[in-house]
Amino acid sequence: MREYLLVMLMAAVTTYLLTGLCRLAAVHFGIQAQVRQRDVHTRPTPYLGGLAMLAGVAMAFLLASMMPFLSSHEVVSRDSLGILGAASVICLVGVIDDVLDLPAVAKVAGQVLAAGIAVLNGLVMVSYFRQLREAGMPLAEAVRREIEAQPEYQSFRQQLLKRRQATESR
Repeated sequence: MREYLLVMLMAAVTTYLLTGLCRLAAVHFGIQAQVRQRDVHTRPTPYLGGLAMLAGVAMAFLLASMMPFLSSHEVVSRDSLGILGAASVICLVGVIDDVLDLPAVAKVAGQVLAAGIAVLNGLVMVSYFRQLREAGMPLAEAVRREIEAQPEYQSFRQQLLKRRQATESR
């Protein structure tokens, strides 16, 4: 549990610290949302916050990959690179859009490229649930079964049972 909290704290602190720098850069280079009739804000709002968020995620992935417990999981050791690559493309498209105001087609092309990067890196979502659903299992049961099959869930469940027994024995 401590590992997860440390990784989350790393992402939050990195994002927090870099947000100010990104704001300063956006103001310095004039990369700001100008006030329009339909907007809620009353003064120009700096862009580039996505860069700070991407850096926070990247630092969290880097830290997680160096931790023995977390780096032993395939999600951290392999899948995080695909996620980070796709997120980088989305961030790049966002920055270019902030500067040049891209048309919708260009933004969608960036999203398709990001999805392609994720898929080419082996990321797969919900395919296991689809297989269970095709076998006739209700969705809630398929999700429950998948969660219970995870080693982390078993460890967490055992800890909860021990705490409950300790509490009841008092």
